[in-house]
Amino acid sequence: MRQKEGYIHPVEPKNLNPNGKWVRVQDNNFFANPNWRSAIDYLVDLGQKVDLQGVDVRLFNREQGEALQKLKFKFPVKIGWDNPRQNIDDKIELMLEYLKPNQIECYILIGYWSTEQEDVYRIEHIWDNYKIHPFVMPYNKKSAYQRGIARWCNNKFVFKSCTWEVYKNTPYSETPISSRRKAREGSK
Repeated sequence: MRQKEGYIHPVEPKNLNPNGKWVRVQDNNFFANPNWRSAIDYLVDLGQKVDLQGVDVRLFNREQGEALQKLKFKFPVKIGWDNPRQNIDDKIELMLEYLKPNQIECYILIGYWSTEQEDVYRIEHIWDNYKIHPFVMPYNKKSAYQRGIARWCNNKFVFKSCTWEVYKNTPYSETPISSRRKAREGSK
């Protein structure tokens, strides 16, 4: 969004702690920067772990994969699947030639132009087929459906313990979140 973030342009690193243990790269489309190759070299030279905030998986290629293999990651690399009508399977499969599934996290925008069925499909597809953890980003945080599906998906314990259908049809007081909380409080 150019009005908010401006045009793509390289910037110099700021406020780096030379004794730090990791570096956050606050760029939601790292490889769009024409100087990404020198940025990779810079990060490698630092010798610190990296939190890479964003890679546009739709444009991912082998050169980028080889570059990512040079880095050590503090957190998973973030990719996005915003458009439910766009198939990104071939790009995910390519990315998995260079990174392990636990080194990738897929942000999934819901409720903007997608239906509940399309949202659930993307969430389950990315996990069931690739074991990449999805992270739901609600477009409308006031929507009970969008808040609920984000609560289900973004809590890895809950996501792995029940389906969306089970979760949405279970009273909140009986969900795995509340059961776990009650067990934890009962042991105090």
